[in-house]
Amino acid sequence: MRSVTVLIAIVATLATVRLADAEPMSYLDNGLIRLGVDLGKGGTITYLSSSGADVNVVNSFDLGRQVQQSYYSGPENFGNPGGDWPNWPWNPEGAGDTFGNPAPVLEQSNEGLTIYTKTAPLQWALARVPCECLIEQWITLDGNSVHVRNRLTNYRSDHTEYEAYGQELPAAYTNGTFWRLFTYGGNSPYTGGPLTQIINAGPPWAQFSATEHWAALVNDSGFGLGVFNAFVTNFIGGFSGTPNIGGPSDDPTGYIAPSILEILDWNIVYEYDYSLLLGTLDQIRAYAVVHRPDDRFDYQFARDRQHFWLFNATDAGWPVNGALHVNLNQNDPYIIGPEQWWQAQDVPRLYITAAYHTSGTNAQLFWSVPGQGFAQGRSMFFAAIPDGQYHTYTVDLASSPAYQGTITGIRFDPSDGNDASGYVDIASIASKPPSADLAISKSDSPDPVIAGSNLTYTITVTNNGPSAATGVTMTDALRGTLTFVSATPSQGTCTSSIVCSLGVLSNGSSAIITIVVTPTQVGGISNTATVTANEPDPDTSNNSATQVTTINAVTGQLTLLSPAKLWLGQAGRSKTLKFDLLVEVLVNGSVVGTGQLSNVKAGGSTFSGAVLDTVLLTLGAPTAAPTGTGLSIRASVRISCSITSTGVSGTARLWYNGQPIDTGRRKDAGSRFDATIGGVNSNYYLRPAFTLATSAGTSRQSIDVAVNSSVACPVRSFTPFATWNITFQ
Repeated sequence: MRSVTVLIAIVATLATVRLADAEPMSYLDNGLIRLGVDLGKGGTITYLSSSGADVNVVNSFDLGRQVQQSYYSGPENFGNPGGDWPNWPWNPEGAGDTFGNPAPVLEQSNEGLTIYTKTAPLQWALARVPCECLIEQWITLDGNSVHVRNRLTNYRSDHTEYEAYGQELPAAYTNGTFWRLFTYGGNSPYTGGPLTQIINAGPPWAQFSATEHWAALVNDSGFGLGVFNAFVTNFIGGFSGTPNIGGPSDDPTGYIAPSILEILDWNIVYEYDYSLLLGTLDQIRAYAVVHRPDDRFDYQFARDRQHFWLFNATDAGWPVNGALHVNLNQNDPYIIGPEQWWQAQDVPRLYITAAYHTSGTNAQLFWSVPGQGFAQGRSMFFAAIPDGQYHTYTVDLASSPAYQGTITGIRFDPSDGNDASGYVDIASIASKPPSADLAISKSDSPDPVIAGSNLTYTITVTNNGPSAATGVTMTDALRGTLTFVSATPSQGTCTSSIVCSLGVLSNGSSAIITIVVTPTQVGGISNTATVTANEPDPDTSNNSATQVTTINAVTGQLTLLSPAKLWLGQAGRSKTLKFDLLVEVLVNGSVVGTGQLSNVKAGGSTFSGAVLDTVLLTLGAPTAAPTGTGLSIRASVRISCSITSTGVSGTARLWYNGQPIDTGRRKDAGSRFDATIGGVNSNYYLRPAFTLATSAGTSRQSIDVAVNSSVACPVRSFTPFATWNITFQ
C-alpha cells in the first residue's frame, strides 16, 4: 500500500473591481462589539468593531473579501472562465463574482439577538452565473466573540462525484492596519507556549498548522481579528499589499481561512461553525483555551463523512445513511481523515467498527506526524472479518515503536482493493471503545380494544450514545392470544415472528416499529419488546418495555346497512343537469360501507323541486361498534359521467333536517340511513352542526357544493357535501 502526503493549496481571490455604492446594513450590538452584514453584498459580514469605537476590521475592497462563505469543487475550468481565472473550479462566493455583481439575499431577519440570511451565491470567476446552491448563516454575539453557523445546500445538475477540494471555513479579510498574522503551531497546544508570526506576502498564501484552532491578524498594538474553528488545525493566510495602511475600501488586506479538504456532493447539505474574536492576542488565545475541543478523535459516520476524503475509492454519495460505504474495486483504496493533533500516550488504541463485504481480509492503518505524511513505517495491519456483519477492530497503536510523540492524523486502507464487488461499511473510527445506551419505549392503541379488532403497538428505539449502535435488533415475542398482522419498521426489516433488524442507529437517532396484532381473548394482556446491539450498553435497565392492554368483549357490532335516502336538488334551473352520488359510512374514521347511485336528476332549486334518491349501501364486514365508537356518513356528488363534455358546471344541493315524509304534499327533507348495531335497527338522520341523531329534525336545511366536468371520467372526483357524525354513549 502506498503512502500519500496531502498538500492543500487554495489561491484566494484578490480582484480589481471596486464597489462604490453603499448598501443597506443590518447590525447586532451587545455593548462590547458591533457587527454588520451588508444585504447588498450577499449578506456577508462587512463590519466588526468595538462598540462605540467605529474602527472596522473587515476589508471590503471587492466582492472576494469580507468575511464570507466560499466553497470549492470540480470540475476544473468550470464554465470556461478564462481571463484572470483560467481553469478556475466550481467556486460559489457569498458576496458575488469577480466582475462586481453582488449575490442576491433571498431571505433575512434580525430580531436583535440573531441575524439570519439566505443567499443565492454567484460563481466567482464567471459573470452573473448563479450557483446551483443556496447558502445560509446564523450570527449571534457573546462578549467579544461572534458565533456563526454556516450551511451550504447544493442542488447541482452535474451529479459527478468530484474529488475533495480545500475549503475556506470561512474566508476572512482584514484591513491593511491589521497586518500581523499570529497563531500557535507547536506540538504542545494549550500550554502557553510562544506564538508564531506567519510572514507571507500572498497570494499564494501561506499554509500553516494552528494547533490551538485559531489564528489572528492584529495591528501594531496587538489588537485585531481572530478566527477560531474547533475542528480545523490547517489554516491558510497572509497579507497582501503595503502593511499598516488602508481601510475597508482599500486594497491592502490580511487573510485567514481555516481550511480542510471536503467532498461536496451535488446534493449535499454541509454545515460548520466558527467564531470571530475581536481583541488582543491574549484575549483571542484565552477564548481558544476555554473552547478547547477534545482532540482525541471520535469519527461517527452515521450522517456524514466526518471530514474524511477518499483516494482510489468511491462511496455511496450524499446523504450518508448509518455508515460510510466505501467501494473497494480500485487498486489500493483508502480514506484520509482531517488533520487533528493529539499525543500518542493519550490515544494508545484505536477502534474501528465496520462491516466487511469483501473477498480479502488485509486492512492497514497509517498515522502521520508533524511535517511528514503517511509512511509504511508508521502503520499497522489487522485482519478483517468478511462476513458482512459489524465488528469492532481494536488496533493497538501503542505496541508500535513508531507510534509516539505528536500525531497529526490517520489514514485507513480497508483492503488491498481490486475487489470488483467488494465494499466496507464503516460506522466509526474512535479513540475510545464504543458503547451505546439503547432505550426502548412502547405504546398501544386503542386501549381498551375489542377482541377480534386490530391492536397497534408503536415501539421507539433510541440510541442515547455516545457511539453509534450497530446490529440493532428489536424482538417482540407475541403471546398465543395475539395474532400477528404486520410489523413495519422505519428502517431495516422485520420478520413475522417480530425480529426486527434495524441496522445502524447513530447517537441521538431513533427507529420506530409499528406492530399490528389481533387479540383473541378477553382480559388484560402484557406484551414486552426488547432491544440489543453489538456495542456494550452502559445501562441495560431501559432495554425492554412492557405494555398492558385491556381486551374487551364485543358489546355492539354493526352488522347491516340499509339504503340511504337523500333529498337532492340544485342551486340553478338546468333541466339537463345530472349527478352521480357516493355515500360512505365510517366507523371511527374508517370507511366500512359504501354505495353509489349514478345519473340521477338534479331536481330544482327549492325543496319542492328536490328529488329523493335511494342509495343502496354495502357493509364490507361486521364491525365492532361499542360505547365510544364514532359513526359517520359522508355524502358526495359529481357531475354525472353520462355527461362527456368538459364545459358543464353546476351547484348540487342536499336537503336535510326534516321529517321522514317521503311523498305527498307534506313531504319533508328527512335525509337518513339505517344501521343495525347490536341487533337493533335505527334510523340515523342528518341534523344541524353535521351531527347524526336517531330523531328527525323539524326545520329543513340545505348545503351546496359546486361541481364541474373539467376532468373526464372515470377519474372525475366526487366532492363531499359534508360528513355527519354521532358518538355512541
